[in-house]
Amino acid sequence: MIACALPALAARRRCRRVFAASIVCYLFITGFAWAAGDTEVAETTDKKGKYSIHDYKARFRPAVWSVFVEGKIETVTSFGNKLSVTFDGDLGYDDPYPTFNGDANFRRGRHDFWIVGAFFDQSESAPINVEFTIDDTIFNVGGVVDSEATLTDINFRYGYSFYDFEEDGFRLGPTVAVSYTNISVEVTELTVAGIPTGARFSYEDTYPIPTIGVHAEVPYDNFLFSTQLGGFYFDAGDWEATGLRADVGVTWRPYNNLGFFAGLKAIYADLDFGDEKIDDLLLWGPAVGLEFRF
Repeated sequence: MIACALPALAARRRCRRVFAASIVCYLFITGFAWAAGDTEVAETTDKKGKYSIHDYKARFRPAVWSVFVEGKIETVTSFGNKLSVTFDGDLGYDDPYPTFNGDANFRRGRHDFWIVGAFFDQSESAPINVEFTIDDTIFNVGGVVDSEATLTDINFRYGYSFYDFEEDGFRLGPTVAVSYTNISVEVTELTVAGIPTGARFSYEDTYPIPTIGVHAEVPYDNFLFSTQLGGFYFDAGDWEATGLRADVGVTWRPYNNLGFFAGLKAIYADLDFGDEKIDDLLLWGPAVGLEFRF
């Protein structure tokens, strides 16, 4: 089901720039990894010593993620006319929002276990320039729409590598995961004086969302280039979601147990609620943090 959803998504949605960059980086890193696997090194012991320094038993990476929000709500007016309401334009989400992101990784040979957490909580106010409808609730021109969106995502991920640093100089393999994702959205119409008019939409729930993908890691001296790319599909009955998750980054580790991480993280989704749809929802942005490994 998931495998069928990804080609369908690619066929019907235009590729966004952040995922294009992520895929290019992934192809570059994996291509470099394959090339590294074909390179013969005369001194095997030197090779093992060179690459095995990037292995670890446990790794913790707290980071700050600056999130840009893009996307649009496909809805209708009270007359039934189709209308698009954009997050970064009509609802005022046009600035990056610093938020928390972190992961813990445990490695045993070619097996990896990740616990990845992300939290996003932001509210905005913007004048209503066009009448629109959400869940049969009409928001009228002339007022102010006050919106708040919260996303809490805990991702449990397992990965297997067909290659390892000690023997091959890189890691590459599939991943499977499930995310427990809490989504909370509230949209309230205010008058010019800031008084609620009664037009209000709210939604909150938690869902287990499965993901399958690939991961790769390629070391170079004290630097480690890494990427993960995965796709998901989820049907909750009254709505369904299809999307991608991407992480691309590099870690510089001047010390054995301490490093500095910088990268790009993104979550892309199409959400279908029946009468309304959220198309091209994209949470993306740079992430920087520390890396502790043991």
